[in-house]
Amino acid sequence: SLENIYKQFLNKSGGKTGRLAGPNVGFPPEYDPDHEIVKSITELDSGESIIETEWRHPVMKDFVQQQRYSLVKKGEGWRISKKERFSASLKKWNNMVF
Repeated sequence: SLENIYKQFLNKSGGKTGRLAGPNVGFPPEYDPDHEIVKSITELDSGESIIETEWRHPVMKDFVQQQRYSLVKKGEGWRISKKERFSASLKKWNNMVF
């Protein structure tokens, strides 16, 4: 189930506004190396890691988004704590819903 996937890979459950709260339409959130390229990985002193990527729309090839994932170490593995998308018009990072 989606709830079990959240428990295994996300630091939080999906919250009140995530996919668990209701249907969500769009492209699947999974990593696709043909459309999302890792640009940098930064390890912070806090133990958190930030992965920045460039995502290219699978149909509209000129549409590119800068994205970043915040990961935290939990036990022997890593969990995603946040996903953000850069807004060029606002010149800031905005949270994305899982």
